[in-house]
Amino acid sequence: MKKPKSRDNPSTTKAHISGSPTPKRRPRQERARLTCEAILEAAGQILVRDGYARASTNRIARRAGVSIGSLYQYFRNKEEIFLTLLEDHRRQMQPLKDQARRDLESGRPAAEVFRRSLERSRAIHTADPELMIAMETELFSLAAKNGLDSTTAEEQWIADVGAILTARQDLPDSYPRERAWLATIMLEAVGRQLVHSPPAGLDLEAVVEMVARVGALLLREDL
Repeated sequence: MKKPKSRDNPSTTKAHISGSPTPKRRPRQERARLTCEAILEAAGQILVRDGYARASTNRIARRAGVSIGSLYQYFRNKEEIFLTLLEDHRRQMQPLKDQARRDLESGRPAAEVFRRSLERSRAIHTADPELMIAMETELFSLAAKNGLDSTTAEEQWIADVGAILTARQDLPDSYPRERAWLATIMLEAVGRQLVHSPPAGLDLEAVVEMVARVGALLLREDL
């Protein structure tokens, strides 16, 4: 019996994806959902160990303990598998941003909003830091090609936060988008550093508190 041909080259796929990574079949039953989860987990493990270029649907299927035919029931090629991994990560991060937006709108002190956001981000990224690093380094081009880079989402976030800062009477209304951008970049940079390369010998909780205070100061002081 012939083995199914690898479909890792998107040009050989009958229905090549573009834009949002939508699997061929959405798992509705528990068994199907577990199969998809096993495939995605195996893909993440191979990504960390060997990188995107050396990953293949055959290797992912073997690692997941499923047949290659079962894998192709849910994903058209390896690109779609890794795009789904990226989309899953985006869905994990979105509630964090939504909560920060609601906290700012409710008038919660800016330092507290920064502190909570940084702590929640750390919790998500430290669950599997090696995978987070691998996705950032190995899948950057794939994400950009398929419209999953963070540029558009970040621009919308900055616009939303800028509007909130303008509406809040306790915060200065000068340069709201610029303040929002600087605060966002600072939080992301420090959060990434704490996960990817935490400084030895430092009190990380104290670092988080300092970042929260600096962020609040950035929003409150007139420029």
